[in-house]
Order: sequence, then structure tokens, then C-alpha cells
Amino acid sequence: MPENPYQPPGAPISGADRVERFGSPVKAILFGLLIDIGGSIVAGTILAVAWGVLLGAGGVSGEE
Repeated sequence: MPENPYQPPGAPISGADRVERFGSPVKAILFGLLIDIGGSIVAGTILAVAWGVLLGAGGVSGEE
């Protein structure tokens, strides 16, 4: 048995000779933070407006 039975079969990989581009980890963290905080603000605003509309439709006054 000339081949190792525990080694996976080889396959040609297209694009293996290209240079990989790496982004900035700091930029990735800042974009993630921006999306997280911005998404929370937008979702909270939408939920608060929807809750106010539901309460208003139910007859609750603004003072309550």
C-alpha cells in the first residue's frame, strides 16, 4: 500500500496562487460596534413607536 489511508485525497484548488487581502481588525471592530449600537437604537425606536400606537389605539390617554 503506497498511499496513506488516513490522508485525504488531493484536489486542485483554483485561486490558490492569488494574494489574499486582509482588512483592518480595528475597522472591523468599529463597523461591528456601529452596526450593533445603531441597530439597537433603530429597533428600540421602532418598538417604542409601535407600542405607543398600540396603546393609543386601545384608548389610553397620553397622561397615562
